[in-house]
Amino acid sequence: MKALGDLCSQSASRLHPRLSDQALTAWVAGLAVAAAVTAGCAHTPSEAEQSATTPMATEHSERKTEGRNVQRDGGESDGHFTIMDEPTALPRFPLLPDDCSAPASDGKIIFVCAGAQYGEISVTVETLPAPPAQPETGWQEVFDTHVTSTTGDLYLWTGMATRFPGISEPLTYKPGTYQVRIHINGRLENRGWPTNVTDETYLIQIWEHK
Repeated sequence: MKALGDLCSQSASRLHPRLSDQALTAWVAGLAVAAAVTAGCAHTPSEAEQSATTPMATEHSERKTEGRNVQRDGGESDGHFTIMDEPTALPRFPLLPDDCSAPASDGKIIFVCAGAQYGEISVTVETLPAPPAQPETGWQEVFDTHVTSTTGDLYLWTGMATRFPGISEPLTYKPGTYQVRIHINGRLENRGWPTNVTDETYLIQIWEHK
């Protein structure tokens, strides 16, 4: 008979076959006190655990609600990044296409594969008050998708369940459905390599869907 810990680990590994063991460990460790993905793995968190993992309420009324907000940073992505609300349980990532090229989205999470498994990426996120007047030019890949935020606290997460320091603020101002346009340069050249052979940059534009 397998130990409960083994069963929990197997349940977590089935969430997404492309996640590295390190990435799964990071998500599990960061959200260990939340409800697990199977009933047999669930437990009741202590008060200390709850205070360590429960997101703080955000006063959305105090945020800037108009104009363009830009955040930018970069670093190692561990092979992918996601855009989603701050999770309160181990995320159930959407199923990716076989070639891992187009972003995967289930309406709640956007999952984007980077080029190299251990390469660094540079990311700029623009939160816009309205759709862009015209598409940006000079990008090798451009994808349009959408995501719904139930809390208004939509974040960009690296593959190690962390946020880049320069992109640590929420990408949205309030709950709702948002259009997301992802521009990419350099990923095609880096695909299949363990580390980057060229710079890999992303421009992510997000605006409320009306």
